[in-house]
Amino acid sequence: GIRAVLWHQGESDANQPQARSLPGYLYWQYMEKLVEGSRKDAGWQIPWFVAQATYHVPGDEFSLSVRAAQKALWESGLMLRGPDTDSLKGEMRENTGKGVHFSEKGLYAHAELWKARVVPWLENQLEKQKFDKILPVKGEVFSVIGREAFVILPGKISGTIPWVWYAPT
Repeated sequence: GIRAVLWHQGESDANQPQARSLPGYLYWQYMEKLVEGSRKDAGWQIPWFVAQATYHVPGDEFSLSVRAAQKALWESGLMLRGPDTDSLKGEMRENTGKGVHFSEKGLYAHAELWKARVVPWLENQLEKQKFDKILPVKGEVFSVIGREAFVILPGKISGTIPWVWYAPT
C-alpha cells in the first residue's frame, strides 16, 4: 500500500518563458485538483508532502510565486510540509553547480532533507496506530489483560444481535 506521497516538483513551472511559466495561483489550483482527485480515487485521505522546489540554475535560484503556492498548500492543511530543496546549491547540483538536477552529493543531501521531514511524521503515525485500531466495519476496540481486542457489530440489527469478538493471544 501507500503511506504518503512525497512531491518534489516546481522547477519546471518557475521562471520559464511565458508559454511555459506557471503562476503560483495556478500551481495551487492544479495541485489541489491532483491531491483531491488522488484521494477520491483511492477512497482515503492519502497524505501528501510538498517540497519547496523551484531552483533552476545559479542566478535563477527560486520563484517567489511558486514557493508561496507550495507554502500555502501546507499552511492550508491540504498537504504536509516537505523540505526546502532550493537551499541545495553549488556542489549539490550537477555540472559543477550549474545544473538544475542534483549531483550525487546533492542526492544524499536531498534524501536527508526529506528524512528530516518524513521520519518524525511517520513515527507519530506509527505511534498513533498502536492505539487507534482501524476496523474494516463499525466496532469497538478495547484491551483484555493488556492485549488489544475488538467487537464488530453487524450493519443491520434485527432480533438477536450477532457479533464478532476477537482477542489475540
